[in-house]
Amino acid sequence: MWHEFVCWLSRMTPDGVLTVIVLGVQLWLIWRTYRLSREAEARAQRHDRVSVRPALEFLTRGEAGSLQLVLKNVGKGPAAIVEQTFIVDGRPVRPGDDPDPSKVIYALLATVGLPPTSLQNIHEVAPNTWMGVDEEHITIKIAIPTFAREQAFALRDRIRIKMTYRSLYPEDEYEADSGFVTRNPAT
Repeated sequence: MWHEFVCWLSRMTPDGVLTVIVLGVQLWLIWRTYRLSREAEARAQRHDRVSVRPALEFLTRGEAGSLQLVLKNVGKGPAAIVEQTFIVDGRPVRPGDDPDPSKVIYALLATVGLPPTSLQNIHEVAPNTWMGVDEEHITIKIAIPTFAREQAFALRDRIRIKMTYRSLYPEDEYEADSGFVTRNPAT
């Protein structure tokens, strides 16, 4: 087969050789353009995902005798909550469980000498609830009128909240954990 190809090339005129060279260069340019366009499309898709990626973060706020765990979307896109889990003294409890999260937190408050009315707010999030950019929810608010700062943070450390959430792309799933609170903004 190679022998026949070499014989065919040897019978070609200079114009024919030039035509074959030009055809080869054109085919290579078409192939290279196709590869570059596929790479650019892949980069654009990665950029699209990053440009709308949510980032949920838990913040701790202490205001005039209260402790708040606040969930805030600090990302660049909306977040859809997939699941919420409260972890009280290492025991995971989800909304809809028996006992529900508020009853477990009431029991915790009793162990530190606070009445059940100290739990002023508990925000249980339904699955597929969307949070917009810069939106925030007070997830838990506890009245602690006589607690020192260290006592408030010790109580906060006994209550963790995990949020599993996704971006506009359903296959991209993330997790926020109040056990890793990164900042305590002054309010």
